[in-house]
Amino acid sequence: MFKIAKKAEGPMVFDWDKAANLIKKRKAKRAYAGLEGDWKDTFGIIWDSSSGGIVDNARMFLASTWAKPSIELESNTYPCFRMKSETPGWDELTVWPDSARAIIKG
Repeated sequence: MFKIAKKAEGPMVFDWDKAANLIKKRKAKRAYAGLEGDWKDTFGIIWDSSSGGIVDNARMFLASTWAKPSIELESNTYPCFRMKSETPGWDELTVWPDSARAIIKG
């Protein structure tokens, strides 16, 4: 018998840890986050190396039941999300949690 995986429920939420790893790995100068399919109304800058890196006052909407939270690095956009039920309490208002800051600093 096959086990059927339980489908995660709830909204997709921006994955700050994945974003931090991508920014660090690609040595990004700037990074933006937003919702794919509604980018112009939801995106904001989250990383700017010329201003010290982490943008603490980033204000975006980064959770959705239909639009994928994504990251843009050097004009390339990548899906960057987890299901909310798989996060340590992150939601659409979460900005640079401690785990992501540790990745960037590490």
